[in-house]
Amino acid sequence: MMRLSNVCPLRAARSVAFAALAVGGTWAVGCTGKAIDVNEAFPELGVSPTSIDFGEVTVGFKSTIGVTVSNTGYGTLDFAEVVLDGLTSTEFVIEQAPDSGLGAGDPSLLYVSYTPTAQGEDIGTVELRSTDPDHVPDYLLPLTASGVEPEIDLNPESLAFGIVAPATVSDPQSVTACAVGSGDLVIQEIVVTGDGAPYYRFTAPDDYVAPYTLSNGQCIQLVVTFMPLDELQQDANIQIATNSQDALGIVRLSGNVADDPFTNTPPEVQITGPNNGEFFVDNVPAGLTGHVVDPDDDVTTLICQWSADGIPLSGALGYPDVDGNISATSNLPSGDITVKLECFDAARDSGEDSVVLTVWPHDEPMQYVISGGPTEFDYIGVDDDLTIYLNGTQIYADSDHTKTNLPPIAFDAVIGDELRIVVTDAKETEAAVDALQLHWGTGSSQELNDSLCLSSAPANACYDGTYAGPWPTVVLDEAYTISIP
Repeated sequence: MMRLSNVCPLRAARSVAFAALAVGGTWAVGCTGKAIDVNEAFPELGVSPTSIDFGEVTVGFKSTIGVTVSNTGYGTLDFAEVVLDGLTSTEFVIEQAPDSGLGAGDPSLLYVSYTPTAQGEDIGTVELRSTDPDHVPDYLLPLTASGVEPEIDLNPESLAFGIVAPATVSDPQSVTACAVGSGDLVIQEIVVTGDGAPYYRFTAPDDYVAPYTLSNGQCIQLVVTFMPLDELQQDANIQIATNSQDALGIVRLSGNVADDPFTNTPPEVQITGPNNGEFFVDNVPAGLTGHVVDPDDDVTTLICQWSADGIPLSGALGYPDVDGNISATSNLPSGDITVKLECFDAARDSGEDSVVLTVWPHDEPMQYVISGGPTEFDYIGVDDDLTIYLNGTQIYADSDHTKTNLPPIAFDAVIGDELRIVVTDAKETEAAVDALQLHWGTGSSQELNDSLCLSSAPANACYDGTYAGPWPTVVLDEAYTISIP
């Protein structure tokens, strides 16, 4: 006897809906009571997840993600073709197509890989051509990804502890690791290696837990000490494993060793100012400072040259002082430039360090950012609405009549332009705005309005008995002249 189950309708989008299935046979009873052959029923393509986002992937590295493809209907699900559409970036590859001939409830896997060859965002689409009549001609699976090139910048790249008495802890020294390049730098592990490793200790910030992510421009500082158990020379390395193409950042460590007169060590050079990513104007001289260490030579005999994109800067050739400090002042060419400090010793061996700076043409508009705090990344709290004008022209408006946290606002302007900030309260509950600051680059900022908070409600922390409408009302309307950088 055929047994039936009450399942109706199974697929409302189709003209046939099933009310019961034959457990021991191949027949089902439709909602109209008519028996239907399950083997001739329609298959249905199910895909999970319905899109693939690879996120950030380091250039040259490969990331593979799997998607479950299944037959959630009846009958047999076959695939005529599983391909990437013609507009898909060549960095995407279908590693494995799903199996064809999927019965009801059967799953299979589709694997897609992404291997970026350059920085930037990539998109694409997988087209699945199947016998599912609801997806004719194709089911489209969107692909998104971004190629990045994170790098690690170590300052300094070596630490020399000199002669330390046995069982005595040296004075601490520090090394700073910064994320440069593009994308997030992920520190996967920090270890001390080498024969002298047992005699060195490092401490990281309290929040350090591997894997540890540094956004571009962020840094982490390690404090290192040396405690030998004897008078023998001890060498080691701090190895910082990352997701960069070079994979390892290495800081050399040495202790209980004097200078070797038979070998020459190139100068160790560090730019101490400006910092990577700072902004300058091409008609304002920039101060350049560095520090040089050379275990083989008197640092005052070293000759050092500052350059921008490989071209020596005017008036920037000189010698370090007795403490290894070197400085210069020079105008910089406009654009995104690499400033380098290179120092040569008597053997013509050299050491160098570099930073990437942005230099704006003085006669062209420059990028400014308004934020709600001391950095250009702080969000702006406003209740209710905020409007900003530049030289009388509106450049931003938040008019949703509600309390909002707004992202920092970027715009182009020149020194001497006038900003006007207007805050409007749409209803009587509360009027508020953060103390806004104008930023230029990473080193210049200008305070704008004071923070403000008013309310007509006695229970509100910002209650002000004189604040009595009518609403909407303007609670701040002030103008400011841009004076930075």
